Amino acid sequence: MIRLTTVCLAAGLALAHGAPAAAQPAGATPAPLPAGVTSAGPAMTAATQRYRFDSRNVGKPFFVEVVRIDRPFPPVAEKLPVVFVPDGNVLTTLVPAIVHLGSFESLPSMIVVGVSYDFGTAEPQEAAFEGYARRLTDFTPTDDESDEIAMASLAAQQLFGMEAWPDDVPFGRADAFLAFIEEEVKPFLAEVYPAADLEDTALVGHSLGGLFTMHVLLTSPDSFDRYVALDPSPWGDVLLQEEETLGDVSARLFVGVSGVLPPGLPPGYRTPAETLGELDARFRTRDRPGLRHSFRIFPEETHNSLPPAGIMAGLRAVFDPPPPLVPLPPEATGDTP
Repeated sequence: MIRLTTVCLAAGLALAHGAPAAAQPAGATPAPLPAGVTSAGPAMTAATQRYRFDSRNVGKPFFVEVVRIDRPFPPVAEKLPVVFVPDGNVLTTLVPAIVHLGSFESLPSMIVVGVSYDFGTAEPQEAAFEGYARRLTDFTPTDDESDEIAMASLAAQQLFGMEAWPDDVPFGRADAFLAFIEEEVKPFLAEVYPAADLEDTALVGHSLGGLFTMHVLLTSPDSFDRYVALDPSPWGDVLLQEEETLGDVSARLFVGVSGVLPPGLPPGYRTPAETLGELDARFRTRDRPGLRHSFRIFPEETHNSLPPAGIMAGLRAVFDPPPPLVPLPPEATGDTP
């Protein structure tokens, strides 16, 4: 059986998630600027600060970007919920934009914390592989899923021309990555950002980041209060096994899956909806009154187009739902007979 992981990795998703957004070849010289134009430095989201962490739990460097988004209309609460976002090399720019737009209607003011990788002066191809490899290190729950590891190794050969998976790149370090957030990032935020409400936190992840999000909910549910998992990559049957031992928890969960598949898939391929559907059915039948969860298929989205729509829907679902929209009268929509 070919799993979703095959598509996620072999289709080059790691390139999109791993490489710096504006990487240039080493030694590249910017073109001269015309008269009246001066450089203002890197483009930045407003109210953003970036920090570099040398993690003692992971043993690797990270960038942690903290973005505050205030609702455009008062009042603004003194304490703000905190949304943690792995895969920050891509999602740190996307999530704050979505939150800002949502704050005009339904989302509260909040602080978004993106965790991304520091690639130093690596060439773009080298940075792309490092991002690919570190996601497989930081977001996978175990190191003993031979089929998944073999597929990751095969994808590395196809995408990056590697002969074999490097011996110094382990799998299954999700718990160490969680410890980095719990023991290093959260205490830092408590000290430096007094407005950060660390009693009201959310975790948002897509693909392998969605796998990490589900793993945290199932094994350390008190780490966060709200969870948004989009197209979680299967990692064997680990999530189903972890669900078996989960008791009642006080949390909100949103799982969103894409409905459009890449062309040319062989017979027997399990769609994301099928893969996550069994887990959803279990959530609906278990006696866990403290867990409020919703499951949604996005029929027009692919794996890579899912995040914008899924993040907005997910954040709406796990925070207080928006008030009902007032429908336009028929004459305003052109639906009159």
